[in-house]
Amino acid sequence: CQRVVRPEVTAELNGQQAARLLWGLGKLGIRKNEVTAQVGTHMLQDNVLQQLKAKDISMTLHGLAKVRSSNRQLPRGLAQHLVSSDLLRTFNSQAVANTVWALAKLGIRDDALMAAVAERTAQLGFWETCNAQAVANIAWAFATLQVRNNAVMRGISAQTLQPGFVDTFNSQSVANTAWA
Repeated sequence: CQRVVRPEVTAELNGQQAARLLWGLGKLGIRKNEVTAQVGTHMLQDNVLQQLKAKDISMTLHGLAKVRSSNRQLPRGLAQHLVSSDLLRTFNSQAVANTVWALAKLGIRDDALMAAVAERTAQLGFWETCNAQAVANIAWAFATLQVRNNAVMRGISAQTLQPGFVDTFNSQSVANTAWA
Protein backbone atom coordinates (compact mmCIF):
# COMPACT_ATOMS: atom_id res chain seq x y z
CA CYS A 1 0.00 0.00 0.00
CA GLN A 2 2.89 2.37 0.64
CA ARG A 3 3.90 2.28 -3.03
CA VAL A 4 0.39 3.19 -4.17
CA VAL A 5 0.32 6.49 -2.27
CA ARG A 6 3.31 7.75 -4.21
CA PRO A 7 1.86 10.28 -6.68
CA GLU A 8 3.76 8.86 -9.63
CA VAL A 9 2.23 5.43 -9.04
CA THR A 10 -1.30 6.70 -8.43
CA ALA A 11 -1.10 8.87 -11.56
CA GLU A 12 -0.55 5.75 -13.67
CA LEU A 13 -3.78 4.06 -12.55
CA ASN A 14 -6.64 4.06 -15.02
CA GLY A 15 -10.21 4.23 -13.74
CA GLN A 16 -10.76 0.50 -13.66
CA GLN A 17 -7.46 -0.16 -11.86
CA ALA A 18 -8.22 2.47 -9.23
CA ALA A 19 -11.71 1.03 -8.72
CA ARG A 20 -10.38 -2.51 -8.38
CA LEU A 21 -7.74 -1.36 -5.91
CA LEU A 22 -10.30 0.23 -3.59
CA TRP A 23 -12.68 -2.71 -4.00
CA GLY A 24 -9.84 -5.13 -3.19
CA LEU A 25 -8.91 -3.23 -0.05
CA GLY A 26 -12.55 -3.42 1.02
CA LYS A 27 -12.77 -7.12 0.22
CA LEU A 28 -9.69 -7.76 2.35
CA GLY A 29 -10.90 -5.45 5.13
CA ILE A 30 -7.86 -3.19 4.82
CA ARG A 31 -8.63 0.36 5.89
CA LYS A 32 -5.94 2.68 4.60
CA ASN A 33 -7.28 6.22 4.67
CA GLU A 34 -4.16 7.65 3.03
CA VAL A 35 -4.52 5.25 0.10
CA THR A 36 -8.24 5.96 -0.20
CA ALA A 37 -7.61 9.71 -0.16
CA GLN A 38 -4.83 9.56 -2.76
CA VAL A 39 -6.64 7.17 -5.10
CA GLY A 40 -9.94 8.98 -4.53
CA THR A 41 -8.46 12.32 -5.55
CA HIS A 42 -7.03 10.67 -8.65
CA MET A 43 -10.37 9.03 -9.54
CA LEU A 44 -12.21 12.35 -9.38
CA GLN A 45 -10.06 13.89 -12.09
CA ASP A 46 -12.15 14.36 -15.23
CA ASN A 47 -10.01 12.13 -17.44
CA VAL A 48 -10.22 9.26 -14.92
CA LEU A 49 -13.85 9.85 -13.97
CA GLN A 50 -14.90 9.57 -17.61
CA GLN A 51 -13.26 6.12 -17.84
CA LEU A 52 -15.43 4.66 -15.08
CA LYS A 53 -18.16 2.24 -15.99
CA ALA A 54 -21.12 1.20 -13.86
CA LYS A 55 -19.30 -1.76 -12.34
CA ASP A 56 -16.27 0.39 -11.45
CA ILE A 57 -18.36 2.91 -9.53
CA SER A 58 -20.38 0.22 -7.79
CA MET A 59 -17.25 -1.72 -6.80
CA THR A 60 -15.46 1.42 -5.58
CA LEU A 61 -18.35 2.42 -3.33
CA HIS A 62 -18.74 -1.16 -2.10
CA GLY A 63 -15.05 -1.31 -1.17
CA LEU A 64 -15.25 2.00 0.70
CA ALA A 65 -18.34 0.86 2.59
CA LYS A 66 -16.83 -2.49 3.58
CA VAL A 67 -14.02 -0.73 5.46
CA ARG A 68 -16.26 2.13 6.61
CA SER A 69 -13.96 4.62 4.92
CA SER A 70 -13.87 8.13 6.31
CA ASN A 71 -13.34 9.48 2.79
CA ARG A 72 -16.48 11.45 1.93
CA GLN A 73 -15.13 13.32 -1.08
CA LEU A 74 -14.93 10.28 -3.36
CA PRO A 75 -18.43 8.84 -2.73
CA ARG A 76 -19.99 12.30 -3.03
CA GLY A 77 -18.04 12.96 -6.22
CA LEU A 78 -19.11 9.63 -7.69
CA ALA A 79 -22.74 10.32 -6.75
CA GLN A 80 -22.59 13.71 -8.47
CA HIS A 81 -21.02 12.11 -11.54
CA LEU A 82 -23.85 9.56 -11.71
CA VAL A 83 -26.44 12.32 -11.57
CA SER A 84 -24.74 14.57 -14.13
CA SER A 85 -23.89 11.80 -16.60
CA ASP A 86 -26.03 9.25 -18.37
CA LEU A 87 -24.18 6.39 -16.68
CA LEU A 88 -26.85 5.32 -14.19
CA ARG A 89 -29.09 4.05 -16.99
CA THR A 90 -26.38 1.43 -17.74
CA PHE A 91 -26.43 0.04 -14.19
CA ASN A 92 -27.87 -3.43 -13.83
CA SER A 93 -29.90 -4.27 -10.73
CA GLN A 94 -26.86 -5.55 -8.81
CA ALA A 95 -24.88 -2.36 -9.50
CA VAL A 96 -27.83 -0.21 -8.43
CA ALA A 97 -28.31 -2.25 -5.25
CA ASN A 98 -24.60 -2.24 -4.36
CA THR A 99 -24.32 1.49 -5.01
CA VAL A 100 -27.24 2.56 -2.83
CA TRP A 101 -26.29 0.00 -0.15
CA ALA A 102 -22.75 1.40 -0.02
CA LEU A 103 -23.89 5.01 0.18
CA ALA A 104 -26.31 4.12 2.97
CA LYS A 105 -23.61 2.18 4.81
CA LEU A 106 -21.36 5.26 4.55
CA GLY A 107 -24.21 7.51 5.70
CA ILE A 108 -24.15 9.58 2.52
CA ARG A 109 -27.53 10.80 1.34
CA ASP A 110 -27.65 12.44 -2.07
CA ASP A 111 -31.25 13.28 -2.89
CA ALA A 112 -30.55 13.89 -6.58
CA LEU A 113 -28.92 10.47 -6.92
CA MET A 114 -31.68 8.72 -5.00
CA ALA A 115 -34.25 10.35 -7.31
CA ALA A 116 -32.22 9.16 -10.32
CA VAL A 117 -32.06 5.66 -8.82
CA ALA A 118 -35.82 5.73 -8.37
CA GLU A 119 -36.17 6.65 -12.05
CA ARG A 120 -33.81 3.80 -12.98
CA THR A 121 -35.86 1.29 -10.98
CA ALA A 122 -39.01 2.53 -12.74
CA GLN A 123 -37.65 1.43 -16.13
CA LEU A 124 -39.51 -1.47 -17.64
CA GLY A 125 -38.21 -4.82 -16.45
CA PHE A 126 -35.84 -3.51 -13.76
CA TRP A 127 -37.43 -5.28 -10.79
CA GLU A 128 -37.70 -8.57 -12.66
CA THR A 129 -33.89 -8.67 -12.87
CA CYS A 130 -33.46 -8.26 -9.11
CA ASN A 131 -32.60 -11.16 -6.88
CA ALA A 132 -33.61 -11.22 -3.22
CA GLN A 133 -30.41 -9.56 -2.03
CA ALA A 134 -30.75 -6.70 -4.52
CA VAL A 135 -34.35 -6.08 -3.45
CA ALA A 136 -33.36 -6.17 0.23
CA ASN A 137 -30.35 -3.88 -0.31
CA ILE A 138 -32.39 -1.29 -2.20
CA ALA A 139 -35.15 -1.37 0.42
CA TRP A 140 -32.63 -1.11 3.26
CA ALA A 141 -30.73 1.75 1.62
CA PHE A 142 -33.81 3.86 0.96
CA ALA A 143 -35.05 3.27 4.53
CA THR A 144 -31.65 3.87 6.14
CA LEU A 145 -31.19 7.14 4.25
CA GLN A 146 -34.81 8.04 5.07
CA VAL A 147 -35.67 8.54 1.41
CA ARG A 148 -39.38 8.07 0.81
CA ASN A 149 -40.29 7.00 -2.69
CA ASN A 150 -43.62 5.32 -3.28
CA ALA A 151 -42.69 4.03 -6.74
CA VAL A 152 -39.61 2.25 -5.35
CA MET A 153 -41.64 0.73 -2.51
CA ARG A 154 -44.31 -0.43 -4.98
CA GLY A 155 -41.59 -2.04 -7.12
CA ILE A 156 -40.13 -3.79 -4.09
CA SER A 157 -43.59 -4.99 -3.04
CA ALA A 158 -44.51 -6.21 -6.51
CA GLN A 159 -41.26 -8.13 -6.91
CA THR A 160 -41.49 -9.61 -3.42
CA LEU A 161 -45.03 -10.82 -4.11
CA GLN A 162 -44.00 -12.74 -7.23
CA PRO A 163 -44.71 -16.47 -6.75
CA GLY A 164 -41.77 -18.17 -5.07
CA PHE A 165 -39.67 -15.00 -4.75
CA VAL A 166 -39.89 -14.79 -0.97
CA ASP A 167 -38.52 -18.34 -0.80
CA THR A 168 -35.23 -17.02 -2.23
CA PHE A 169 -34.66 -14.63 0.68
CA ASN A 170 -32.17 -15.48 3.39
CA SER A 171 -32.89 -14.39 6.97
CA GLN A 172 -30.91 -11.14 6.60
CA SER A 173 -32.77 -10.20 3.41
CA VAL A 174 -36.11 -10.86 5.09
CA ALA A 175 -35.12 -8.75 8.10
CA ASN A 176 -33.81 -5.85 5.99
CA THR A 177 -36.82 -5.78 3.69
CA ALA A 178 -39.33 -6.04 6.55
CA TRP A 179 -37.53 -3.29 8.47
CA ALA A 180 -37.56 -1.00 5.44
